[in-house]
Amino acid sequence: MNPTFAEATDGVFLTALAILRNLQQEPGTEPRGVQQRLVRSIDDAESKLRGQKWAREWEFAKYALVAWLDEMLVAEREFDWEGREWWSNNVLEVHYFKSRMCSTRFFEQARDALEANFLNAFEVYYDCVLLGFQGMYRDRLLAEQMAPALRLSPHLDTLVSDAHRRLKLTSLPLVVEGRRPQLVLARPEHSARMTRWAVALAVVLLACNLALGWIL
Repeated sequence: MNPTFAEATDGVFLTALAILRNLQQEPGTEPRGVQQRLVRSIDDAESKLRGQKWAREWEFAKYALVAWLDEMLVAEREFDWEGREWWSNNVLEVHYFKSRMCSTRFFEQARDALEANFLNAFEVYYDCVLLGFQGMYRDRLLAEQMAPALRLSPHLDTLVSDAHRRLKLTSLPLVVEGRRPQLVLARPEHSARMTRWAVALAVVLLACNLALGWIL
């Protein structure tokens, strides 16, 4: 990924992972503040890329980030956040794109980014899946029904393997449908980014597990 593009999008990922960690520790966190912080992060990334040669490619990447954030804050059940219902009624996809179709549109946009040779944006889609986005693939039967019409594989692991190959990464992540993907190292520059996110995500998951163990 181009370093400027990576720096801009990494800021959104790292801000989001810090927020997820905080929500696990403070489940009563007010959702409007969370939204404002994420909007600032996305807008900051846009300010770095929109005036550059990547303006159109950024629009693809922005959709991936927004869809990932919404799914993590609405559908993710590994932490108990009191603002989940509010977020469901105020998703970022509506704020930025006036739509609410990310369960399928995410994968269509990823396909279109690849066909347009927007590999920076395509890698952002890949990263979002590694960090938990599943969309329609959360429901295996739904995916099997809808995938052919969308020109997509009915299996998420197949999509990830194909993306991995197209991005010329050096080692393949394990993706188990219906469960959070496990992160592994890929090409050097990708590895550094994913390692930071993996560590942050691991902290979130470990805290959740400890909390559940304490409750039980």
